[in-house]
Amino acid sequence: VTYNSGTQGTYVKVGNVVTVWLRIYITAINTSGASGSLRLTGLPFTAKSGGSIDGATLNVNYYTSISNMGTTSPSGYMANNANFIVMGKTGGSQWGGINPSDIGTTNFYASMTYYTA
Repeated sequence: VTYNSGTQGTYVKVGNVVTVWLRIYITAINTSGASGSLRLTGLPFTAKSGGSIDGATLNVNYYTSISNMGTTSPSGYMANNANFIVMGKTGGSQWGGINPSDIGTTNFYASMTYYTA
């Protein structure tokens, strides 16, 4: 994935609660040899594992240029004990991965709140 200089992110951690805000602007994606779900890596803390806490959901507030979305919207989730977001698309009871070949020049804003140990 190639990003432009408009890509940015920040976070606030209060106790064991972390909120992240992202602006991702992808200018190119290389799908050669790619398999599995698209991931956003580099989160500042690992999600808590166990108890009644189970990861978090990415809230995409705005996006452009993702093909084959149909009636779904981009989303993502962070599993417990992980430090990355798995990107996907959701709508009603549907969930599916976003195919990397569906992403061209894409711009999206998102946020997520999760618990860390």
